[in-house]
Amino acid sequence: MKFIEPAERRHDTAVQTYDRAMLKLDYAKATEASATALDIAENENQKWLLPSLIRTIDLYRITGKYQMADLLYERAEKLGTSQKKEVFKGEEKLLKNLEKIIKLSYEEAQEKDEIEEYCYQLNDIASGYMDAGLWRRAKALLKRTIEMAKEVLPADNLVIINLNDNLAILSLKDNINERYSEVKANLEKAIEKRKEIAGRTSAGLFATLKALSEVNLRMGELKDAKANALEALSIARNTYRPTSSQATEAKCQLAKVYLAQGSVDKALIRLNTMEASLERSADIQDILRAQVQFLLGEACRMSDDFDKSIDHYEQALQLLTNRTDSEILLKADVYR
Repeated sequence: MKFIEPAERRHDTAVQTYDRAMLKLDYAKATEASATALDIAENENQKWLLPSLIRTIDLYRITGKYQMADLLYERAEKLGTSQKKEVFKGEEKLLKNLEKIIKLSYEEAQEKDEIEEYCYQLNDIASGYMDAGLWRRAKALLKRTIEMAKEVLPADNLVIINLNDNLAILSLKDNINERYSEVKANLEKAIEKRKEIAGRTSAGLFATLKALSEVNLRMGELKDAKANALEALSIARNTYRPTSSQATEAKCQLAKVYLAQGSVDKALIRLNTMEASLERSADIQDILRAQVQFLLGEACRMSDDFDKSIDHYEQALQLLTNRTDSEILLKADVYR
């Protein structure tokens, strides 16, 4: 009697083979393993299908097969959409209620607080879509909410500013064609408007300033990248805490700029301080810890300290072992 290995064990073996192959940059073997995992998910257990699709998309993007990645992305997005039906129902319900309240506001001149509350809830849902990689759904929701909000709220209302901030940040996340000039213009407009309405130290500036610094960095505008990273760091320190996740994100961004400028010593000073600080902080996510380790690896590599560099890369990979979704770019950098 022939023993049939359980699907779960075969699937787990394929995933482990994929991870090991990626670590060794053996893309042929990784392709074979990801295909095996995907086949098992499709034919034997659908609960593994979305992670398997994302894994294959990651591989295609890392190896430059963008058209194939886009085709699978459409399928993954449809599957992800089908798994979020309850969230989508909530979105539609909120939009319908918002529409009714806007209509009533014309007739009864009631307070706008309830309208703002619905807009903030819809903004939160859009943020969730962005985190899940549902870019088109997020963009459509943000644009529709902004359009409805503008019917009754003034253009300088903070809820509209927040919605526009998210839309500008989304333009960086959903930027397959790398239209950085357009993304930069969107972010600069959002930042200018928020400063005008909420002041130059508004907490809401943090995310857009950090995103703008990243765009500057990718465009080679290193002076502006540094200035925006420092401004984001100042806001993070004063609005949150010097050891907050926001401050850590800004420090990582600044370290990336220093490395791009060739100022390795400056980057190492910041990164070593961050590493020591993170050891005392229990509330920092693993993805940020991995980012610090990766940047330390880069700095050590640029200093020809290859043993330390490898050690930091391995620590970053260990922290990313269980990440399967939004950390594709960092994973690709570490695997490289």
